[in-house]
Amino acid sequence: MAHAEGVLPDEVIRDHRAEALLVFASLRADLDRAGVETWLRKASELVAQLTAPVRGERVASVAVGLGPTFFVTGTSPRFGLEQKMPVGLTSPPLVQGVVDPAAAAQDVLFYIMTTSEAAAARFIEGLSGTRSLGLVKTSVERGFQREDGRELSGFKDGVRNVPGNLGAEWLS
Repeated sequence: MAHAEGVLPDEVIRDHRAEALLVFASLRADLDRAGVETWLRKASELVAQLTAPVRGERVASVAVGLGPTFFVTGTSPRFGLEQKMPVGLTSPPLVQGVVDPAAAAQDVLFYIMTTSEAAAARFIEGLSGTRSLGLVKTSVERGFQREDGRELSGFKDGVRNVPGNLGAEWLS
């Protein structure tokens, strides 16, 4: 099975010390296309810094998602991208009890797996520093494994509770 580079599987996600963070970002409603491009360039720099090797070892993996409100707010198009909105975002499924409903209305999501709290904190601090570029707010959801061996959304956490007889081959 093929995976996108840096998403699954990689050495950070496989690391039992890795923690998950969902960092939601909301942008100013009046931000124009040039403004969002500037913000996205800065956010891309922050992701590159977070995923850069530290002493020869990667400490973070990041996947970035754009929410429906990045393309359209209400019935108003944003940033000239309304024709590029993925079909699945036109009527996304409702997921009950997984994440704060307000988080679903955010423009950008950074899904971070990291073995370094310091690196994650630098990323969040850097992201907060983009307020002058159009960021309105951020919110952070921290990932964890429940006592029943399932992750926050209720799915079996196959990264951390791999059956003993399958070992590393199961993850590759």
